[in-house]
Amino acid sequence: MLCSVTGCTERQMTDRSAVVPILMYHHINDLPANADEGARTWTVSASEFNRQMNWLVEHHYHSITFAQLADALERGERLPEKPIILTFDDGWDIGYGVVFPILKRVGLSGTFFVYPGAIGENPGSGYLTWGQLLEMSAAGMDIQAHSMTHPHMRGLSAEAQRREIVDARAILERRLNRQIVAFAYPFGEYSDSTIASLRDAGYRCAAGIEPGYTQRRSDLFRLSRTRISYGDTLDTFKERVTAP
Repeated sequence: MLCSVTGCTERQMTDRSAVVPILMYHHINDLPANADEGARTWTVSASEFNRQMNWLVEHHYHSITFAQLADALERGERLPEKPIILTFDDGWDIGYGVVFPILKRVGLSGTFFVYPGAIGENPGSGYLTWGQLLEMSAAGMDIQAHSMTHPHMRGLSAEAQRREIVDARAILERRLNRQIVAFAYPFGEYSDSTIASLRDAGYRCAAGIEPGYTQRRSDLFRLSRTRISYGDTLDTFKERVTAP
């Protein structure tokens, strides 16, 4: 929990923390029975996703944005009870066709990490379009950056990393007319130079793929996320959402 200013030690005031599960989704699809382990790791069925969102609402979770989390950790702004962040990586068009309607129906928001290099002008490419992203953003969904072309960041020079980070933010802000404050590392890869470039470019935070529940001010560019996969039943989903 966030501490009040009057009740904080000096250490707590310099490194605020908050228990905020950040759930990580990629594909929301129904898989065949013989799907391999890789597909099952990065996919959740549409029916299970629907059940999971219903459970969150029934148990009074409140979806928040990365800007709200950064405000809480940097400035001590209050978060709602039982805060949670729902993230969807890569910008697959299933985000518009399946995820967006479910989130709207239950009254939750999601953060969609997209990379401009894959965004299309017309439906059918497999990825979201600019028009769909604008509609989602207007309806309260949070759109944030996942680099420009989804490369392995550690394999790039510092200048190439900088271009991936700066160009993605600039294009998303221009096309969507919204502030881009958060970044998701492609493949969960980053280095000290990646973080330095993110700070220089004006991002406020970034998320990896390492699991965890407690988010800290000192780790705003190493935020933890909990992956949800095909094999997760509603019972295991509850366990993943609930901080130990």
